[in-house]
Amino acid sequence: MKKYLNLCNIYILLWCLYYLQGIVYAEGSAISQMILLIIMCISAFYFVYVNRKWKVPPFMRVLNLFIVVMTVYGFVLMLDPTPVYADFILSEPLSKSGFLKAIYISLLPVYVMYYCTKRGELSASTIRVITCVLLISVTLTYFREQEELLRRAIERGSRQEEFTNNTGYQFLSLFPLLFFFQRRPIVQYVLMAYIFVFIILGLKRGAIVIGAVCLLWFMYRMLQSTQTGRRRWLVVLLTVIVLCVGGKYLLDFYETSEYFQRRVEDTIMGNSSGRDTLYARLWNYYRQETTLGQFFFGNGAMSTVRLVGNYAHNDWLELLICQGLLGAGIYALYFMTLFMQFLSFRRKDSVCYNILGMLLLIMFVSSVFSMSYNSLSLSVTICLGYCLAHQGDKGNIQAVKL
Repeated sequence: MKKYLNLCNIYILLWCLYYLQGIVYAEGSAISQMILLIIMCISAFYFVYVNRKWKVPPFMRVLNLFIVVMTVYGFVLMLDPTPVYADFILSEPLSKSGFLKAIYISLLPVYVMYYCTKRGELSASTIRVITCVLLISVTLTYFREQEELLRRAIERGSRQEEFTNNTGYQFLSLFPLLFFFQRRPIVQYVLMAYIFVFIILGLKRGAIVIGAVCLLWFMYRMLQSTQTGRRRWLVVLLTVIVLCVGGKYLLDFYETSEYFQRRVEDTIMGNSSGRDTLYARLWNYYRQETTLGQFFFGNGAMSTVRLVGNYAHNDWLELLICQGLLGAGIYALYFMTLFMQFLSFRRKDSVCYNILGMLLLIMFVSSVFSMSYNSLSLSVTICLGYCLAHQGDKGNIQAVKL
C-alpha cells in the first residue's frame, strides 16, 4: 500500500478530482478551490526544489525565466486599480488573478513531473495507467460540457443539438501519451481512434487540424520505429485500417452533420471567427502606435483585452502587445530550446523523440491561432517532465524502459 502513496499518485489524483468538478461536486465550490490551492502549493514548492537540487535542461531554464517574467507582469496587473472588461462578458470585470492562475496551472506541473520521474515514481508503466484515468476523466468532462451547452440552447429557445466543445483540445493533448504503449500497437491504435473521434465530435477546427497533423506524425513514427517483420506488418495493417475506417467515418459524419458542414465551409471561405480582423488591429497597433518602452516591454498583462476587448488568440501577438519584444523573445527561446531537446533524443531515445516531436506540433501550432503557454493540460506536462528528466545530465535516468 505504501508504494502507491507517493507524491506522483497523490498529485495526479488531486488533478483528477479537480477536473471532476461539475460532475461529482459543484463547479467552483469550496472543494475545488481547496484542491487547487493544495495543487498550487505542491507545484510552487517543487518549482523551487527542482531548480535548487538539479541542473535542469536548457528548456526548463528558459521556462524558469518565462515564469518569473510573467509573475512580475501578473503582480503589476493586480496592483493596477483599473478594472479590465472584455467584449465577451461586459457584466463584470475579468479576474486579474486569473492571469497568474492560468500560467501556474499550465506550467508549474512540469517541475513536479520532472521530480517524480527523477525519483522513479513516474515510470512508463505508471503513465499507461494515468492515461486510462485521464481518458475516462476527459470523456466525462466532454459529456458534462455537452449537457451544459444543450441546456443553454434550450434556455435560449434554440433547437441546436451540435456545438463546438472545448474538450476537443483536452482529447488532443492525450495524443502524445500513446507512445508509452509502443509495445502494444493494437491498444495504441484503438486509443488513437477513440481520441480522434472525440476530437471530431468536439467540432473545434483548430483541434481537428492539429489532431490530423498529430495523426500523421504518429503513424509515420510508428512505421519508422517498428523494425521487426511481424510487428511491422501489424503496424502497416492497423494504419491502413485506421485510414480507411477513419476516412469513411469522417465522410459519413460530414454528410449527416449540418453544423460540421457549416464549420468546414467557413474554414474554406476563410471565416476565422474574427481572428483576421483581431490580428490586423493588434499588429498595426504594435507597429505604429507603441512607444519605445512599449515596443520592448509591452503594455502590461491583459493589454490586448483593454485595447480590442478580447485576447489575441495568438500567443505571439499576445506577448508582443502585453510583454513586448522581451516576452516574445523569451517565448521564441522556449520553442528553440524545446526543439533542441527534441533533436537530442534522435539517436538516443525513440519514445521521448516521438513524444517531444508531437508536443512541438501541438504547442507551436496552438500558439499561432489559439493559446498554448497558459493552457497546457496535465497530460502535456506529464510528457514534458518525463522526457526532460531523461535528458543526459549527470544523475538523470538514461533510458526509457517500456
